[in-house]
Amino acid sequence: MTYYFKKTVSLFILSLVIISCDPEKKEEPKINTVEIEKPVIPVLDYTVVATLPHDTTAFTEGLLIHENKLFESTGSPDHLPNLRSVFGIVDWKTGKLDVKVELDKKTYPFGEGIVILKNKFD
Repeated sequence: MTYYFKKTVSLFILSLVIISCDPEKKEEPKINTVEIEKPVIPVLDYTVVATLPHDTTAFTEGLLIHENKLFESTGSPDHLPNLRSVFGIVDWKTGKLDVKVELDKKTYPFGEGIVILKNKFD
């Protein structure tokens, strides 16, 4: 091979390498994409019709209205040792809790929410 032929082939290969490395010339791989519509978060209007008194020292864990009675369960976290874990009916007018059950702190260190299951409170 002649010197000029080798030089021409080398230049050609170098040109191909440079062209193939040009970032604007790269083709992106084609991927099938599906656009997903973002859900619309509804805005709810509300009106406060009444405010009721409540014991502000209660560490409320659950509230439940059943048969026109307000039931509340409270907790007693370790950092608030003077509180009790109790369950009872709240007087609508005074906000006082008529305690029906108190959990033993040693056995149940913390009470949680309220639910009615098979006609029993859990």
